[in-house]
Amino acid sequence: MKVQESDVDSLLEAVKNNQVSEIETCAERIFTQIRGSDMNMEMVNASIYHILYRLMEMVQEFDDETNQQEILEYIGKESFNKLVISGSTEEITGFFSDYAGYLAQVRTQESRKVLDRVDEYVQEHYMEKMSLKSLGELFYVNNVYLGQLYKKKYGIVFRDYLNNLRMEKAQELLVGTNLRIYAIAEQVGFGKPEYFINKFVQIYHMTPNQYRIRNRKQDGGM
Repeated sequence: MKVQESDVDSLLEAVKNNQVSEIETCAERIFTQIRGSDMNMEMVNASIYHILYRLMEMVQEFDDETNQQEILEYIGKESFNKLVISGSTEEITGFFSDYAGYLAQVRTQESRKVLDRVDEYVQEHYMEKMSLKSLGELFYVNNVYLGQLYKKKYGIVFRDYLNNLRMEKAQELLVGTNLRIYAIAEQVGFGKPEYFINKFVQIYHMTPNQYRIRNRKQDGGM
């Protein structure tokens, strides 16, 4: 027994139209089939890949600049695979509901303008605890789609974008103030000084204190 193509079509149509209750019904039917069948792992993986490929095709209908590999990364094939094998029905339907929200965002060209507003907020609140999820809730935008917008514009994931911004602010404070390292770490949004120092060394190949000394000498000694 294998997954019925008509059931996959019904699920994808529900995802395309962002119909949450229908998504739940279709997803439960499909993955009950998978778990209750005599399909071997190779057949299960083939079914999963088929569904993922169909999901990626749907995105590209509305945004032909979208890279398939990027979509697969955002979807998370590995985590999706685990959901199918061992996840609860609620987790599986939650995945498809989230993806439906993501697709709805892609289809709305107006939503692309949200990045400017989010960016402005991040520039002002970079020192606060934030994530794509919290930003998505604040600006009513799907967090997966928001992450993709950041990756497209800046070439890096949001977490790295935020860390880079915090590091730039830390550089300014190191040269322009006499604040202690732990105080600077806290002020720019790094909770633990040790993490800040390790990250700083990783990026600039010197400690924050070495950076302060070197740049103050270059500026004529503040």
